[in-house]
Amino acid sequence: MGIPASELPPISEEEHEVARKLEISDEAYRRGKLAGIFGHERIESRAAALGSQVEGILAGLEQGYRLASVTWNSSTHSWTLEVATPQGPHNVALSGDLVDDVLDSRTRSQAQRLRNMVLFGLGRRDLIFEKHQ
Repeated sequence: MGIPASELPPISEEEHEVARKLEISDEAYRRGKLAGIFGHERIESRAAALGSQVEGILAGLEQGYRLASVTWNSSTHSWTLEVATPQGPHNVALSGDLVDDVLDSRTRSQAQRLRNMVLFGLGRRDLIFEKHQ
């Protein structure tokens, strides 16, 4: 709310009509649009940070494991990793709470939880209890 109106994103004629139908001001619509932009940027930043950590986990496996994509699902509050493996592509689902804990705390125990969940999702349970440095 502290951002001056002059710095809010412009809206199209269609967006102006939507604001009118919702009975909100153009400025309120523009503030909502800016909040959406900030939210999208935050998700992109977190996806990149998660991807970086997962790539580090995959680097510790034999060749043939590669992170293909990281996707946020707002309706389930979860992340999906698409990982190319020697056996073919695998999807690994991670709860949003787990990822938030990992990215926000940056502790070794949270990183270990992420590693375990990724390995479990890839069917590599054999590596979960292996000593990891």
